[in-house]
Amino acid sequence: MVKKNQLKKQDSGQIDIDILMIETEEINYDLDSDPELENNLELIKYEMNMIELPFFTKDKNIEDGKARKYIFSERDKSYMKVIPSGDLDLISNKIPQEFDEKIFYGILKLSKKQKSQEVITDYFTLAKVSNVPYKNLERIKDSIERLSRCTIELHNILYNAQLGVKIAGKEPFPILQQAFTYSFEQTVEFPKELREKYQKHFRNSKINEILILTFSNHMYKNIEHKGFLYFDQKELLNIKNATARKIYLLITKWQGWEKKTTIKRACRFLASRIPLSWEKSNISKTVEYIETSAALLKRKNLINDFYLTRTKPLANSYIEFCFSDQTNKVIEFNKKAASVTTGHENMVMDGFEDENIFKSSMVDRNKSNEIIQGELFEVIETEDEKEKENELTEKAEKIISEMSKERLKDLKKSAYNHARYAVDKYQVTEGQKTEEEFLNEIMGMIIRNEIVS
Repeated sequence: MVKKNQLKKQDSGQIDIDILMIETEEINYDLDSDPELENNLELIKYEMNMIELPFFTKDKNIEDGKARKYIFSERDKSYMKVIPSGDLDLISNKIPQEFDEKIFYGILKLSKKQKSQEVITDYFTLAKVSNVPYKNLERIKDSIERLSRCTIELHNILYNAQLGVKIAGKEPFPILQQAFTYSFEQTVEFPKELREKYQKHFRNSKINEILILTFSNHMYKNIEHKGFLYFDQKELLNIKNATARKIYLLITKWQGWEKKTTIKRACRFLASRIPLSWEKSNISKTVEYIETSAALLKRKNLINDFYLTRTKPLANSYIEFCFSDQTNKVIEFNKKAASVTTGHENMVMDGFEDENIFKSSMVDRNKSNEIIQGELFEVIETEDEKEKENELTEKAEKIISEMSKERLKDLKKSAYNHARYAVDKYQVTEGQKTEEEFLNEIMGMIIRNEIVS
């Protein structure tokens, strides 16, 4: 066990601060890499802090110039803040989102292949390994700017793999420490060693410039000290729903930590960690969104099964994720690392604050200091997700319309006995829906779940 201890450290302002070593279980294991895993180029090394914390927002409505502060505890002032650059000359000034996450996966894959903190590549290669169209070149460039120019500020929640503990104090850093582009002509003037190092990456005349991308020291040092889990990059990218992808990352870590084939989490807790809205008016939608995401993971054989228990009040609902030998394959090649306690496992996010970081005279001074608070943010579905949901609904309606009277009677009975009926019946008693509309909605949900399962 690591005992509580006081260390001295200097922050970026050269001010001495106390770093409190938070007591946690220290896991010592062989730092030598498994050659089979190291040589598998489909596997990426996903750093622990990035697995458990919201480095990439799920809020598709986030505005330019808005910094988002995720508040985990008012008591010990633990929080995570993602701050855009504030440079008005950039393509955009948003914090990293889902597209940027895909580009990040591509950089992780190249880092693994090159066995280096510094990644040398070109835009075409990066687009290919990130599974995004090369025609989105401007958006890819925008992602590189976000990953290198946005600041991640962790306060009392940074897990340090070398020390084996979560440390207190403020740690600001970008995801990419450096990001440069060089043309072939520029490299001609470089010293011989650098010239030879970079020029070999101009494989043909179509490559006009190369990218030199360097991971943050905070993240890469953790990777060097086994503070990561292996994930199949293609498998992650094939999870098109960003919420389902985040759930998969989280439950994989938690399952290895608990060493159980079934793990159970309150929906409120899970929503706080993705994060999703938990405003009173959005709870029902968020619970359904968690259920849809779990069904997707089951369909892709990433979990064996799940059981969602809706309670009354609905805010107390919980979900269980079940794993089998087949769905346990990620844990199998992460046995030791997955069991590490990072100190994040039981953290609950209390809410968020958005602040406009622009201080330019071009922006209203009053607006620049405006802080918007909320209990997480609203679930926004993409057009593709809405289209798929509509297709499922149409299929379910068709199946119901073609049912025999006997089968329809059984389905209606299942709807009456469904937990959703007991929890949301107030919609009928308060006149928001008729009994028939409410039952049809539950029957449709039952059939949709059968389709995706």
